[in-house]
Order: sequence, then C-alpha cells, then structure tokens
Amino acid sequence: IDEIILVDDADVLRTMREMVLRNKIVVEPSGALALTGALQVDASIRGVSACIVTGGSVDPIMLANMLINDPN
Repeated sequence: IDEIILVDDADVLRTMREMVLRNKIVVEPSGALALTGALQVDASIRGVSACIVTGGSVDPIMLANMLINDPN
C-alpha cells in the first residue's frame, strides 16, 4: 500500500449521484468508495486507472433524496 485516501460521506453521495445521472448506474455507498477516492487525486498523478464499482442495493428513498437534493 502506497497511500490511504480518506473520503467524506458527502463526497461518496456526490459520486453516487454522478454515477446515476451520467452513467445510468445505481451504485451503493460502499461500492462508490474506490471511485470517490480516485477522483480526489489529480488525473496527472493517478494516470490511467480503473475502479471496481459494485452494488445496486440502495434504499429507494435514499436514492430519491440523493437525486433530488444536490449536495453541491
């Protein structure tokens, strides 16, 4: 392990929201952690990379609230 990146809950929700709106993929919070962390690192530093994004077990009410309430 070279580095550990801490992510904020709000950032995870932002990533989940972007996945739904841009990619039409529903992902649960734990499945969005790797992508959230990767997005915090400048592209010139992280280079070409891949993240495994998993899970669609999201509470429907949480999903609806997340889409309605823009966390930005």
